Amino acid sequence: MSKDFNGDKNSLYLIVSTNLMTDITAIIFQYRECCRHLWNSYFLKLQWYESSWDMLDYFNEISERLFQTTVLRQCFEGNDIKRTETNFYNEIKVEPNFGPIGFEAMWEDTVRGYSEWKIIQITSTGNDFRFIEFFDWTVEQTMECQYARVKLIASDEYPELVNKDFLLDTWNVTFKKTR
Repeated sequence: MSKDFNGDKNSLYLIVSTNLMTDITAIIFQYRECCRHLWNSYFLKLQWYESSWDMLDYFNEISERLFQTTVLRQCFEGNDIKRTETNFYNEIKVEPNFGPIGFEAMWEDTVRGYSEWKIIQITSTGNDFRFIEFFDWTVEQTMECQYARVKLIASDEYPELVNKDFLLDTWNVTFKKTR
């Protein structure tokens, strides 16, 4: 019989996990599908808008309300969850699902007011990403919510990129409730 931490083989220890995060990927994906359907089936067919950017503004108002109702209220039992001052949900962690060579992502480098997305290889679980929104490159075509736009709030691997926005492939991430 092996000895415990104090050398006493008759002692019993209770090990409690500090990882209290709950997987909410299925709920987030239901919201994603709702947004995709609303955009692709209705908003793309509207004729009253002056530009696709006008239409996107109206859609964003609706999708934000949908997110509050279908994700936040359901996952956080009606608690008032808001975006932080830097525009992310601190209570929703996004974890990449690593393949054999890591995880390819893009990060936003802002230069003189313009965004340039740069490809990066993530190989460590020591990166803490938080959810901002779903993202697609175009608003004139069908919406797929291809990427989860996230904020890097802590990193052992890339500390110089903390507080930068990243795009992570939606199908290769897991969403977790942090409290």
